[in-house]
Amino acid sequence: MDYHLAKCDELGIDRDEVAAAVEVGLMVNSGAEKAIRKKARELLGESAIGG
Repeated sequence: MDYHLAKCDELGIDRDEVAAAVEVGLMVNSGAEKAIRKKARELLGESAIGG
């Protein structure tokens, strides 16, 4: 993350744009996590997967 943020600074990318991109990434990750948890519960049972 440090490398990429430094590269964004070097390229003149605004920190607000970087923050927005991070938010999108977090939303994508959250959706993927929910899908994986759902499938794992289907395969392994409700009590096997926390959260």
